[in-house]
Amino acid sequence: RLGEEAKESAIGQFQWIFNSHDNPGRRHPDEGYRVIDKVGPVNYKGLLTTWGEPLDVYYMYRASYALPENDPMVYIVSHTWSDRWSSPGVKDGIRIFSNCDEVELFNDVKSVSLGRKKKGPRGTHFIWNKVDIKYNVLYAVGYVNGKPVAEDYIVLDHLPESPRFGSLYGDAGPILRGEEGYHYIYRVNSGGDAYRDEYGQVWSADIARKSDKQWGSVSWADQFEHINRYQGSQRYTKDPIKGTRDWKLFGQFRYGRHELAYHFPLPDGEYRVELYFTEPWYGTGGIRDGEGYRVFDVALNDSVYIRDLDIWAESGHDRAFKQVLDAKVQGGELKISFPQVKAGQALISAIAIASRNQDITSANPSPSDGWSWNNIERVVKTPVESLPEGDDGRQATVFPVEDAAIEGEVALSEVRDRVSLNFTGSGPGTISWDVSTGVANIYAFRFSYMNVSDSPKEVRFRLVAADGTILKDDLITFPVAPEKWRTLSTSTNGFINAGHYRVILSSEDMKGLNLNSLTVQ
Repeated sequence: RLGEEAKESAIGQFQWIFNSHDNPGRRHPDEGYRVIDKVGPVNYKGLLTTWGEPLDVYYMYRASYALPENDPMVYIVSHTWSDRWSSPGVKDGIRIFSNCDEVELFNDVKSVSLGRKKKGPRGTHFIWNKVDIKYNVLYAVGYVNGKPVAEDYIVLDHLPESPRFGSLYGDAGPILRGEEGYHYIYRVNSGGDAYRDEYGQVWSADIARKSDKQWGSVSWADQFEHINRYQGSQRYTKDPIKGTRDWKLFGQFRYGRHELAYHFPLPDGEYRVELYFTEPWYGTGGIRDGEGYRVFDVALNDSVYIRDLDIWAESGHDRAFKQVLDAKVQGGELKISFPQVKAGQALISAIAIASRNQDITSANPSPSDGWSWNNIERVVKTPVESLPEGDDGRQATVFPVEDAAIEGEVALSEVRDRVSLNFTGSGPGTISWDVSTGVANIYAFRFSYMNVSDSPKEVRFRLVAADGTILKDDLITFPVAPEKWRTLSTSTNGFINAGHYRVILSSEDMKGLNLNSLTVQ
């Protein structure tokens, strides 16, 4: 909004990062509310999470800058806030991001209108206050030139079911029904607890694999002790999933890259493998073309059976999608993996394995860790003991004179129990340090010095980036200090990025200036 207000006197505005990213220089240890999502330290100001899931701010930018004629969208804030109310009543602050001319909000499936609003100036959004919320559905429709062009809807917890709620199941099909003539050995709810579907079929909870004789899942976290084995590889959506009545089975899922896999002990033979997917992220609120956002391979026993799977291209957004593979097992195990991910993350909602041999039984699952996908807590405030070690987040790094590059006549000695670099010649002198910063910030530079001459010493201070750009070129004065070590401070004045820099002190007459160290903080 501030950028738009200044648009007549500015050439543009800049969003710092598109994707949140890991940043070891930060003390922030996490991203997201759930403990299971924390993979920090992370610079978490992106429009997408580190794992590629769009955040509310992504839709805010789309609403402001995507052209409604080409790519209309409407997004109810927020799809991760299904528990926002505990009871019906008059509610405030229902916010919608949209690039459409008008948006109408309903409290049922295109019924029970809460009013139609026109779009305001860029940087403002559609807001409904003092509206009577009776039911568990919020349904938004966006209009361009009077025609409906985009829609979005969410289902709320705790509220009475809306009169037309059943229409959300309108195109549900028998996608989960077992194939006739097959005996199902394994059914797994990837990323979820044990689940019984509408046909009475039981899907086992996702269990981390502990031994070769047991079935279970593996991911990147298995190689680290004291880390939850599902860390940074499970998400969920509470959006309605088209094409099925079993929203929860499809709405909980595992994601990952080449280290995500499932192992199932099986006798050698031929099997039917059913893989179930949905696209939960790309296409929320409407998108004309989400092809290429998520592209990955699927392998059985390390042989690629599906190359370049693109769920959005196959089925669109929030729709149940099924792939059936005929597998031949040799060696007593079936491994399902995702060896190459070309875009986004591989994703799997459920797995079923069947055979025409009625006598095959499943192996035992690995022992449970007592983990429940239905009990993934949020952290309101991160405990200090879980933060990286350190007294505070502004670590000070000391660069001694022994590590500096020197030009001019100098001598090393020990003065008051400290190493002292003494400029002894009356001609020009230079000292420089190569320093690194771990995070974008304003930095202080503190010099430990003595000035044993008769007058203050004026010295040129330069801060130079790795590419040679001079970020600061200033004169600083070291007061007379012949008796004990003193500290002289200067700073960058403004923010500098994480990176490598050179700090240079120089003068035509450095004689009498003694230096011990540079501290960067």
